[in-house]
Amino acid sequence: MTEPIRQQIIDAAVRVYSDVGFRGATTRRIADEAGVNEVTLFRTFGSKSALIAEAVKKTFVGLTLA
Repeated sequence: MTEPIRQQIIDAAVRVYSDVGFRGATTRRIADEAGVNEVTLFRTFGSKSALIAEAVKKTFVGLTLA
């Protein structure tokens, strides 16, 4: 999977999770938001839990605690 598509899915997941929370965020909604097929989401991340883990990691990389 290309990095731009992977990042596109992560960015969409962050938006959807922030709008409706983890339980309200369906993989279909995230895929639609990212402009990809739901199968692409699962081939890239394997599960909804793996996707949120990656989204959290990518969102908070570089942040330091004061």
